[in-house]
Amino acid sequence: MGRVIKVNGITFSSSLEQINYTGLNSSNVFKITAQENLTLSFSNNLLYNDGTTVSWKYYDSNKVLELNNGSSVVFKGSLVPTGNGIGTFTVSGNFTVSGNLLALINNERMQSYQFKNLFKNCTTLTDASNLNMPNYTVQNCYEGMFYGCISLTTSPSLIAEILTIDCYKDMFYGCTSLNHIICYNVSDISEYISSDWIHGVNSSGIFELNYNGEWNNTNKISHIPTNWTIDNEYNYTWENEYLQFDVLTDGTILWKGIGSRNNTLTISYSKDNGTTWTEITATSEGTEINVLTGDKVLIKGNNNRYAYDKNNYSAFTGGTATYNCRGNIMSLIYGDNFIGQIILTEDWALSQIFNGSNIVSAEYLIMPATTLTADCYRATFANCSLLIESPKVLPAINLKLECYMYMFNQCPVLITHPELPAIRLVDYCYKGMFSNSPSLSCVKCLAQFDISVENVAGFIAIGGGVWYNGGTFIKHPNAIWPRSNYNTEKPGIPSDWIIKNYKE
Repeated sequence: MGRVIKVNGITFSSSLEQINYTGLNSSNVFKITAQENLTLSFSNNLLYNDGTTVSWKYYDSNKVLELNNGSSVVFKGSLVPTGNGIGTFTVSGNFTVSGNLLALINNERMQSYQFKNLFKNCTTLTDASNLNMPNYTVQNCYEGMFYGCISLTTSPSLIAEILTIDCYKDMFYGCTSLNHIICYNVSDISEYISSDWIHGVNSSGIFELNYNGEWNNTNKISHIPTNWTIDNEYNYTWENEYLQFDVLTDGTILWKGIGSRNNTLTISYSKDNGTTWTEITATSEGTEINVLTGDKVLIKGNNNRYAYDKNNYSAFTGGTATYNCRGNIMSLIYGDNFIGQIILTEDWALSQIFNGSNIVSAEYLIMPATTLTADCYRATFANCSLLIESPKVLPAINLKLECYMYMFNQCPVLITHPELPAIRLVDYCYKGMFSNSPSLSCVKCLAQFDISVENVAGFIAIGGGVWYNGGTFIKHPNAIWPRSNYNTEKPGIPSDWIIKNYKE
């Protein structure tokens, strides 16, 4: 912990007495940001900095600080809890909290009752989703932490996997606006761990839990709120699962051949978790898979490529059912031996495979290939009129000719995009990638080199002189991107989008 010093009767460790201030965005500080002009105070002694000086200032308990709308103050300390915690914030206006919670205790290990009542009755706290929490718990550590925070809508990510007695007791008691809780424990939950923790929260919401977590959804207010939607995707290894369609509405999924050259490819599907498989062959009319709401349809194939060119391909296109798509797309190419496969071997490998499909979300679709081929993902999701969420990442660093060309073209309700980690572009790789997808209002691309007219033509452009939403483009600080004049054959960023540099 370092040498202990006392200044004006306040005890701090020597490691806190830093002359050089690391900045308001430091992950080593606890941060409060004002959403309107406000005053705040804390019932204990701390160090603070409001960005006006390079050195830290001493905060005496209950000193009143004034913050203007949009400004921030950061804190750190070396506080030891009593049975009532380390203190409570009092804030007069709307605010958010972020940064490192453990900065308040000098990154020492939590003790019992450590953050009890920290924001109790802070009725103007609106957002704590960016507050970094420790990966462990101790007895009563968060008891009543957000008690009575009636404006809070989303919890921090509670990443501790093992819980201890009363660690979540009364944590969100009376948070009447809370409709999103993120809790990733895997240990058994009991009323002695989370008594009344969600008493009085919103009547509907989303509860994110660890796939391996042992919660139950009962009427007890020590468990998951009744009638909330449960999302148990966290920490699940979808790369080890076959490509899977989770059916949202009754109807048909159509396996169809487009063009005269490529309408006879065979795949297999299973509706009983892989116990039995049925082979189907693409035809020009389409071969139907009849499905009901709630069905899970596994898909595999042994075809190195599903397209020969833009006019000849096989695809899940049309049909009447809607569905989400998840699992590893490589089961289409490697069949039962897809796990760990990261190499595409043929040009046009997965081009247009979902062109015109009824996919709603592909958030948990894994596209793991790091060795690409020319046109391998060209127009893969083109014309997906229902697609809202894209896969999370396209991990390849070394791109190939036209590899992502028109990949999400004509996706009118798409709001997310994959991570794009490649730093060097190649011929036409991003051409039209997000063209004609007007709901996409933020794109982050960290490319640094070879950002040429050819490589990014129509990257996020809309034809006909209209871009519906405007948006924000986040780029690498060293990258120079051209602006687009909305013509789909022109390069770059739409002319009315804000450009920001990426900050790690």
